[in-house]
Amino acid sequence: MFDDDDFIEGEGKSLEQLLQDYMAIKNGQSRISLDEDDFEEIIDYFIFNTKEMEGLEACEIALGYFPYSSAILQFKAEILAQLQRYGQALQVLDDLDRLDQKNVSAVLLRADIYLNQLKYKQAADCLENNIAHFGKKDQIELLMELSDVYDEAEEFEAVFDTYSKDETAKLLMDAGLLIQGESADASGKVKRYDRFRDRIMFPIRNPKGQVIGFGGRILDQGEPKYLNSPETSLFSKGNTLYGLFEGRLAIREQGYVLVCEGYMDVVALAQLGFANAVATLGTACTASHV
Repeated sequence: MFDDDDFIEGEGKSLEQLLQDYMAIKNGQSRISLDEDDFEEIIDYFIFNTKEMEGLEACEIALGYFPYSSAILQFKAEILAQLQRYGQALQVLDDLDRLDQKNVSAVLLRADIYLNQLKYKQAADCLENNIAHFGKKDQIELLMELSDVYDEAEEFEAVFDTYSKDETAKLLMDAGLLIQGESADASGKVKRYDRFRDRIMFPIRNPKGQVIGFGGRILDQGEPKYLNSPETSLFSKGNTLYGLFEGRLAIREQGYVLVCEGYMDVVALAQLGFANAVATLGTACTASHV
């Protein structure tokens, strides 16, 4: 029988060492131990490097140790969705719902799965039926996703009918997706506008990968050429770097980060093989960024 000191913990190890320990566990070496966060980092590595099958196998091994881990179940559902095994992904999300009914990421993933299958009504229903169960910040995320669903279905205006037009429109304005006109028309109705209509959209994510805002480049002529989401309860330009989530593993591997002026620079550098690039969002580089 082993004492506690006989086990090798994964805490504080490099990604390379974590992968070595994972392979040892996979090959049956029981004296090596990884915690839940270690498994999450390993799975995230496989996803980032488009090694979905390896990531799926890592999820199964991790669930053997942590069968009630919401995070690992979420990873498993995401990988199955990437593999277009949508039915299996939805089954995993059903299991996740039984563990955690307040997981906004699971709701968003379920809606994405429906959307990938062009099941617009199911995607919209999934979001609409869950909005009331979350707090304001999560409601904004769900409404941002809902606006995408209706936009793809060419029924953007229908998003305003989710509950009452005024209540939903207020949340959309809080999220920075909607602009309200200054005056009413002859019928007394105030016109509302999609802030990013006719623009190429660049989702801005927080370090967890959650969309907190958008950047938009106009398709034709007009000003401004580039437009970011306004400051909201989720999004602060002075605290956010575009591309940080997408480039997190490349930054760790390279040991440095390239700070650019805008998101188009990040995209261009990524195409040239520099995935460790980020950009400020119309502000100087601040202490919060560093």
